[in-house]
Amino acid sequence: MQPDPVKTISKARRDLTHRFGVGAEGNALLMSGWGEPERGFVWTEGKAATLSVPVPSGVHKISISMWGYVPESTPVQELLIFANGVFKGFFYVKDKVVKSFMQETTDASKEVELTFYIPTAISPKRAENSTDERILGLALALVQVETVSAP
Repeated sequence: MQPDPVKTISKARRDLTHRFGVGAEGNALLMSGWGEPERGFVWTEGKAATLSVPVPSGVHKISISMWGYVPESTPVQELLIFANGVFKGFFYVKDKVVKSFMQETTDASKEVELTFYIPTAISPKRAENSTDERILGLALALVQVETVSAP
């Protein structure tokens, strides 16, 4: 059995950990392309979604805990992540996973805009003959910003 990725993310710097879902403080960071928060997570709706994450200046490791909507017809979700418009990685997402990348910010930076592109997002109606017409790609549970070095 795989460990829960939310539990494997460092406990240090809890003030820079943002959880998503019903009643979670991280929901305030959601900008566009997100559905209604559910218990412990929020789905992307459509092929793109953005959120704005507050960060202090310095070099940071940004870790994202998520999983993909993977019906039988879509065994993985393809994900491209951009931070402030700069490409950070291409990933295949299926089960619960944590994906991380490095991000440097300056004194003028107060937040990092994360953009998720999910070209393989699909509606449950189309994939599984469900009544759910949302176009789902990823479920976002947590974003953590860890300072690697301060300016």
